[in-house]
Amino acid sequence: MLMLAPGYTMPAAAVAEGEAAVAGAEEGEGEPAVDLEGELPGGDASQAPVVVQVRQGRNRYRVRVRRGLATVTFGELSDYLAEQMLPPGIPSSELRLIARGKTASREDPLCPEGSSKDMSVMLMFREGFFVAAEGAKWLQEKSTELGEAEVKLVRLTKRVEANFSNAETSVQLAELEGLLESLVQSVDSVRVNATKLPQMRELRDRSANALERVLALHKTARF
Repeated sequence: MLMLAPGYTMPAAAVAEGEAAVAGAEEGEGEPAVDLEGELPGGDASQAPVVVQVRQGRNRYRVRVRRGLATVTFGELSDYLAEQMLPPGIPSSELRLIARGKTASREDPLCPEGSSKDMSVMLMFREGFFVAAEGAKWLQEKSTELGEAEVKLVRLTKRVEANFSNAETSVQLAELEGLLESLVQSVDSVRVNATKLPQMRELRDRSANALERVLALHKTARF
């Protein structure tokens, strides 16, 4: 991940090189380029807009601004991109906007001098974003897997309570125990962004509860 030290001005050639280096990772190989247009809310409709072109590899997001670049912050631009233009689930806090060779803060105006000329901004993601994205994918997959395990556990519980358990029941309970132990142990080591933390805690609690039920069945079942 390309990083900038606070206050460091990146040469134009390095910016272009860095953009090319992250393009494949941030877009995905072979995916078609995105070209979208939109307008930031607010401002005088009769006033000619200034276009802020946001570049992310081959992707282009053109945002029209009618309020004046001196009155709009990079935070507002990030929020608009996350809500209206980028794929769902990407929080604006994960966006890094680079303008004039420097990483902009959310509080910075797009252009302090209030220029009426169109401007260009480079979009990247903060360090750890893709790790968190992989964590979100893991969470989705394991939530589905846990749901299937819970259904299976209900069936096994009915068999044990009806005294229909056998060697195969023991094998299936052992498989569930291994799966649930793995989930409980893995939750704390998988990184997700803050919006996914409640789902992560729910996965952990459900897994721990199901594991307790499996262990209890092992004690009462007759094989």
